[in-house]
Amino acid sequence: MVWFLRRQQASVSRVGRGCRLEGALQADGRLQIEGTVLGLVTANGDIEVSETGLVEGQEVRGHNIVVQGVVRAHVYAKGKLTLGATARIEGNVTAGMIDVDPGAYYTGYLATYDSRTPFYGEGGPLIPLAPTPRLNA
Repeated sequence: MVWFLRRQQASVSRVGRGCRLEGALQADGRLQIEGTVLGLVTANGDIEVSETGLVEGQEVRGHNIVVQGVVRAHVYAKGKLTLGATARIEGNVTAGMIDVDPGAYYTGYLATYDSRTPFYGEGGPLIPLAPTPRLNA
């Protein structure tokens, strides 16, 4: 008899279009944001902020982070941060790698780290970041 072991799929959490969440959001797996999140966002997996997504708060922390929408927070990407053509980030960024498409908007300070250096929050050095610039609207 042949036994097939089904690999458990990583969980995906989604904040759908039209949803608004205020407070801390923590996901065990991958996180997709199509709506609005006001507060702290952390995920043990990848984070995707779609074109309709808005994140405004203290921090966004995840492994690989893809931004197509608006993020007004400090961003910590353990792996790669990808800014799509419609992305808008207002805040400081710490990432292992950064990929920016033409048309993306970014304001703030940027720090990349060497893969041999422990990531912030894992016993690694704290990379000092200047305060997030705020735009007067």
